[in-house]
Amino acid sequence: MNALRRVWEHFEEGFIAFLLAAMTLITFVYVILNNFYTLFYWLGDTFGGNEFLLGIGDSILDMAQAMTWSNALTKALFGWLIFF
Repeated sequence: MNALRRVWEHFEEGFIAFLLAAMTLITFVYVILNNFYTLFYWLGDTFGGNEFLLGIGDSILDMAQAMTWSNALTKALFGWLIFF
């Protein structure tokens, strides 16, 4: 019985660590993408409308806008964190 309890406690700790790491990583990537594209827009404007830099900014903005699922997933992971 003690072995089963020990396995459950380690599983619980590992799963909580996984949930926290996943929530942190998803939120970090979303925030970085959401703020990083402005750097390329600024660089593109500074260097006389450089299309290459503006294109990179557009690509990063598209990736950030495509992450609409990140907020819902973070809320779901937080819900699972509460249960454990």
